[in-house]
Amino acid sequence: MWTKIVKKEHLILFLLTPLSLFAVTDLFSQTEILKWPDGKSSCVSITFDDGSMNQFKIAVPILNELELPGTFFINTGNFYTSKYHPKFIGRPIMDILQESETIPTNKSNVFERTSMIRYLREIRNEPAISSYNVNRIGNNLERGRYEEVYETVNEICDILRKSNKTFEAKPVRINVDQDHTTWEDLKKYSEEGHEFACHTISHPHLSALDKENILYELGKCKEDIKDHLGYKHTLSVECPS
Repeated sequence: MWTKIVKKEHLILFLLTPLSLFAVTDLFSQTEILKWPDGKSSCVSITFDDGSMNQFKIAVPILNELELPGTFFINTGNFYTSKYHPKFIGRPIMDILQESETIPTNKSNVFERTSMIRYLREIRNEPAISSYNVNRIGNNLERGRYEEVYETVNEICDILRKSNKTFEAKPVRINVDQDHTTWEDLKKYSEEGHEFACHTISHPHLSALDKENILYELGKCKEDIKDHLGYKHTLSVECPS
């Protein structure tokens, strides 16, 4: 029996004999899908968030002694040689602020504005809005308290406009202690069996970001991890809260 398979722009022709059919059947009959490795009934995952120094100085030696691998969700912006740093992805900030003078915050523009506010408040440390809590804005968005969020965002935009400053969106390198754990340290720990996984670049409250800024924080975090530690460390993600 001849079978024709169409693959992109060329055709592969092959002959299936009765003998080869038995071989294929036998191959599939030996395949077993397991829920956990080695047929184990369950799995326990030991995880750590944010990549603080004590996790590596204290927890890793204990895990090694007990022969227990851990998963460490890291913020890649905290490592000095990382390629990507936190920034705002979107239209020019001054255009957004100018628009906010005549168009109040609503469902169509709220996430663009909260993403901008998060960048200015938590990354640029703009003193004029230091009293506002971006996590609270994110929590209110999660709970559907849109009117409260709209009011807060309008207040912040008004303050920023009246500051008479010019704001630009550019990457900002996070200040890192010289004694902080390095990518070289993480590579050594990974060789000891530990996993390092995506926790964003700069630990934003993702509920307060729009799609473009979420994808930047998660995607570039994953890319830095892949470049420094390899693909096998890009399979797990945990969102900051």
